[in-house]
Amino acid sequence: MARELIGKAMPREVLPLAVDEWKVYQVENLDEMRETERIDHYWRQIFSIKCQDGSQKFPLMEKIVKAVMLIPHGNSDVER
Repeated sequence: MARELIGKAMPREVLPLAVDEWKVYQVENLDEMRETERIDHYWRQIFSIKCQDGSQKFPLMEKIVKAVMLIPHGNSDVER
């Protein structure tokens, strides 16, 4: 299911670039990011980070995270 969502979010050829963005994110100094209880608020802060030229630093990762956040994560069965 997640693979299908990510596949719809971006073409397969772009995935290596998304992996590179993920690696940059992992080594990024994010000490200035406020801790928040809501995961969407945290990612909004991350996706507002800009490069020196003013472009978004993690544009591909944003598409993946948004696709993954669409996956239902409740633990109840579907009502019939």
